[in-house]
Amino acid sequence: MNKKDLPLIQLQSLNRLNVQLSKLGVDNDGLIIKTYNEKKLIRFDDNDSSSNFKFELVKLEFPGNTPIFNIDVSPSSQNSNSSLVKRLNEKQVIGEFQQWISWLKVFDKSHLTPEEEFLKNYQEEFYSEFEIIDEDANTSTFSTEQQILIDKYLNYMEVKLLPESKQNEEINEIVEDIKLLRGELGKTTKKKIVTEFSKIFARLRKSSIKLLGEFYEAGKKELFKRLISGGLDELTGLM
Repeated sequence: MNKKDLPLIQLQSLNRLNVQLSKLGVDNDGLIIKTYNEKKLIRFDDNDSSSNFKFELVKLEFPGNTPIFNIDVSPSSQNSNSSLVKRLNEKQVIGEFQQWISWLKVFDKSHLTPEEEFLKNYQEEFYSEFEIIDEDANTSTFSTEQQILIDKYLNYMEVKLLPESKQNEEINEIVEDIKLLRGELGKTTKKKIVTEFSKIFARLRKSSIKLLGEFYEAGKKELFKRLISGGLDELTGLM
């Protein structure tokens, strides 16, 4: 969609909705991820990589003087995780989005097994250590130099884990997560990168304290911060 294909009043309605949804998205950044679909319309996904939950604007209609937004949402209700397209006005979209977020929060806090709770706690622990406080962490990617350095560190992790991954399915899944993160470096916010790093370290913590120790010793807290800030001369020997 080209913005100049829309009449000005429709473009203004779309921009107004985007601003409101984006603000709510930032307030819940650890829970959801903002992207845009092929039509350049806003979309939010559950931050859990194993989830298909989404909230996506798929169409804008203007039957009269009031814009109607078609939203594809899942879960569609408390009784169904299926996807459903709803036709809503601007105020209703905001309410639906807030409701959707509240459902995701309930899912996020619920654990079927103690193992799930341990993993969540590990992730929060690592995130608190790795978190960056840049004002643009929610909206900007790392610089090209930073992306190259982070990619080198991820490659170091991937190479070290590869032999173990051939005999351990959980380690193999971690390697796949690392590959996915490497592919997202140029199009993902700083905060999202740190979140995904935390997930990888949490899964390593649950799977193998020995392997975690190797990476933690190599990367340590302060060294990881230098990776984030771009000063990684100390990692040269690892890569």
